[in-house]
Amino acid sequence: MFDINAFRSLILYGLLMILAAPVLAIETTKTIGGVLLKDPTRPAGWQAGRVAAVQPQKPVVRLDSIIFSPQRRVAVLNGNSMAEGQQSGGVKVVKIEQRRVLLEWQGVRWYATVSGATDDAISIRRAQ
Repeated sequence: MFDINAFRSLILYGLLMILAAPVLAIETTKTIGGVLLKDPTRPAGWQAGRVAAVQPQKPVVRLDSIIFSPQRRVAVLNGNSMAEGQQSGGVKVVKIEQRRVLLEWQGVRWYATVSGATDDAISIRRAQ
């Protein structure tokens, strides 16, 4: 026949295991007989309560070309034409100079130059 006491014991045991599961998941080491035993199911180097902070990486910006004149200043970044003050992907064009562009991302500023450009790069000037 059906044993109600065995059924109650089984239900009680199941509830205790469900309630104890979060506590068991946190515990990573045990001491048995003075010997420290590590949880073999944890990844190597794992520490309870530690989460590695993910640092955002500065975006890769390719400066394709610069159009620089007294009337117009344009930088082509990753194929997109941008003027001073414009942003793309969180990167702001702060200043466009004749041979470089000052960029800003999350408060960090740096200069970008046209890759492969040298001091004797082609410069087209209008005759006066």
